[in-house]
Amino acid sequence: MHSSEKINSLNHNYNEDSNEQLKHILDTKLNKIDDDITDLTHLVTYTIDDLESIEIDDAISLEYRDSIAIIWIHISCPANYIDLDSPLDLQARRKSSTLYM
Repeated sequence: MHSSEKINSLNHNYNEDSNEQLKHILDTKLNKIDDDITDLTHLVTYTIDDLESIEIDDAISLEYRDSIAIIWIHISCPANYIDLDSPLDLQARRKSSTLYM
């Protein structure tokens, strides 16, 4: 899927500056995996947030390597990709429903 299709599929209603930054993130940053981050996008994941959650950002998955079962825990961390005080950051702050401190 091309980045512009991904942006349109998010149904986020962000402003144009935020959309441009999101396109840049999808085209560049997400393709570069940090040494401390494991790319698990090939795994089927199951969300573990409760039914009332607005932010679906935690999940688990199961992977078999040889005869070993590995349980992966997925926790979203968009701060790895979104620059502080950027248009996307500012827009997301206005729309956020949870603040972690």
